[in-house]
Amino acid sequence: MRKYRGLSQIELANVIKLTRPTVVNIENGKLNIGLDNLYELYLALQVTITSLLNGYKESLWQRRN
Repeated sequence: MRKYRGLSQIELANVIKLTRPTVVNIENGKLNIGLDNLYELYLALQVTITSLLNGYKESLWQRRN
């Protein structure tokens, strides 16, 4: 979703006020995020929260396999 919006990890991190390593860990399913950060991602990426959660669930599945 980030790449589709044309954002680098550092650009997204700056928009949602997180560090780049945090964004990397979220993308890789290694970090659970709170509702505040989920909301910030929703605003930054302009996608539904459901699609964010589905993407997170998919990254967890890929990590396990």
